[in-house]
Amino acid sequence: MHPTNCLNCATMLTADDRFCPSCGQKTDTPRLNMKHIWHEVFHAFTHTDKGFIHVMKELLRRPGHVAREYVEGKRKRYFNPFSFLIIVVAVTTFLVSSFDLMAMGRKDPISVFINKHANFIIFLNVPIDALFTWLFFIRSGKTYAENLVLSAYASGERSVFYSLVVVPLMLAMPQHSLKVIYVYLAAWVLYKAWAATQFFSRRDAWGYTRGIVAAFLPQVIIYCLIFAAYYIYFRYYR
Repeated sequence: MHPTNCLNCATMLTADDRFCPSCGQKTDTPRLNMKHIWHEVFHAFTHTDKGFIHVMKELLRRPGHVAREYVEGKRKRYFNPFSFLIIVVAVTTFLVSSFDLMAMGRKDPISVFINKHANFIIFLNVPIDALFTWLFFIRSGKTYAENLVLSAYASGERSVFYSLVVVPLMLAMPQHSLKVIYVYLAAWVLYKAWAATQFFSRRDAWGYTRGIVAAFLPQVIIYCLIFAAYYIYFRYYR
């Protein structure tokens, strides 16, 4: 039945209203059942407009353009960058913890923490990465908040790559895990630099060089923090 008031915002409706004139919700809002739930889940991942898989594919081939278009106001076209990041990082953290990919058998509290909370490392990287990108491209006029969108999208795609490519390689070739990680980090720096050149429309050698440095320095800071934690633990608490 057509409700007399919008179920979302309580605005009065007429018999001809298909959508609420106030909030835009459909006036025909049936009670949820499993059919609706499966439809919503499938729609969220596959819909051509702002679907999860759609944004993954777009970030693979045009990451900077996706972030720039989102910043410029085309919000309905793409999956929210921070929701995207949270979802894929949750999957990555589960895989890292399940297969002991960070600790690699070590039982010290630092390794155990990193292995169980890989999401903390990734989330910590995003604001630092955005800061360096903003500083190296400060004349572009983009704000720090807008740089966070770029970092969130790029870091989310980085986690997708880690889950789909790096994890299987590390499990298949455990004796070469360090080499896999080095290649993965190099790939990330090049990918982020490429995304930055698209985002800031600076597709020249100088723009790409700045992008590489801006992507590399946050990794140095993160690993220095990790090494410092190991040093303090083994030096003073072991």
